[in-house]
Amino acid sequence: MHDTAHPQFESARWRGHRLLGLLLANLAGALPGQELAPAWPDLDRVAVDALDSKDPLARGEAALWLAESGATQHYKAILTIARDPQPVARHRGILAVGRLGAPGSDTFLGRLLADPNGDPTEAMLAAFALGQADHSSPAPAIDDLLRRTQGASLRRNADVLTALLAGLASRGSTSRSTAIAALRDDEATRVAALREVAQLALVAAGQRPTRAQVTRWLDSDDPTFRHIGLHSWDSTWRLASADLERVRRLARVDASADVRAAALDLLAHALDASAVELAERALSSAHALEAGTAARVLLRLAGGARRTAIEERATHARTPLDVRLALLANLAGTLQPKSLISCHDLVSSTSAAPELRIAGALVLARCDSVLALPALRTAFRADGDADRTDVARALRARAALEAEIELLATDATEVTSPSFAARLHAVAAADPVAGCNLAVRLVASGRLHDKTLGPALAALRRARVARSTSLARWLPSALTTIGA
Repeated sequence: MHDTAHPQFESARWRGHRLLGLLLANLAGALPGQELAPAWPDLDRVAVDALDSKDPLARGEAALWLAESGATQHYKAILTIARDPQPVARHRGILAVGRLGAPGSDTFLGRLLADPNGDPTEAMLAAFALGQADHSSPAPAIDDLLRRTQGASLRRNADVLTALLAGLASRGSTSRSTAIAALRDDEATRVAALREVAQLALVAAGQRPTRAQVTRWLDSDDPTFRHIGLHSWDSTWRLASADLERVRRLARVDASADVRAAALDLLAHALDASAVELAERALSSAHALEAGTAARVLLRLAGGARRTAIEERATHARTPLDVRLALLANLAGTLQPKSLISCHDLVSSTSAAPELRIAGALVLARCDSVLALPALRTAFRADGDADRTDVARALRARAALEAEIELLATDATEVTSPSFAARLHAVAAADPVAGCNLAVRLVASGRLHDKTLGPALAALRRARVARSTSLARWLPSALTTIGA
């Protein structure tokens, strides 16, 4: 066992019956009506033991879990995982070093970042980890990276810089706002992800653009700046006539679907008369974001008058999958009977994409249909790793999640199912106490270990940490694969 493990576990390995006893004590100690806190310490003990797992995913996720817990006494063990011979463990260990932020972590990450012959993926992970670290003390590795990536080298180092900025955005660091703004505005950049994440990092640091700057962005020949400008429009600013004409033009003819959607959204927020007509056009878009925005605008501003067209496109089998999902996500209230039946049929279809089955069940739930509860249960149990967090929340609202948890806890085939991790994640995101207690129960029973433990810890860790959906869209694939 690693020499940094908690002292009470150095003399003897953790045993399942002891952990189960702690869980029962936790449950027994709750007063009637009192919310239990998530059983993080119980899972910390599981993670300490998993640092020595034979499975690299379990080792890596154990390091990340302990980093989230701020368990600085395990820094040396986490650093060992960050040097693991297996990339699956090593990559997670690198992230964990930054997340923990123990003294000396910036030196280790800085070496990875500065190595000219190093692995590009590990450089990205180190950059993100550095960005997430505590910046109350100097971090020369960050400043060195920013100095080294000027001018033409910006594009060559775009992924590493984007990863660094994403880390800073998730931390809300204010110490490098000037350098971040320079990266966003540099003419040599021309990398959408880098500019978008730079702006998100500035917003997270409390840096808001002026109205004059936003207006310049809306007139930019760079679609990324137009997109940033639309999302930066302050809700307290009144759209003057010139502004309205500018935004209407963007919503109608801009080459970027993202820009058209954002412009339409802004017009709807301003209750501009053109929003309905533009949304009617955009409803037939092949771009999911634009079509979904159009549906939301029409349902808000046109009432039931356009609902039939939205329902028909959302339930039509030939509508592209991502567009169907965007449209279904906006359906609620009183739907036509045939639309409700179509959603029910979607949920029941084993040949339909898991995302569609989940979306259909959620429509039924939002419509408070009598078909909702069985549909939610079916969608929750469906195969695939699609996110079913909203399904778990809807089940919990109907006092039906506990039955699904009991099935996960007692069905011998569940933990080896390809969709188990997605279900565990959904439970933990909907009810952190229930998710933790379920995991502890499965570990205590001996069903979660090594190869089954790694995905479970990953699911719990992702549920534990709030993620920005606007940021996730722009992350390099090396980060999204791990779920950073």
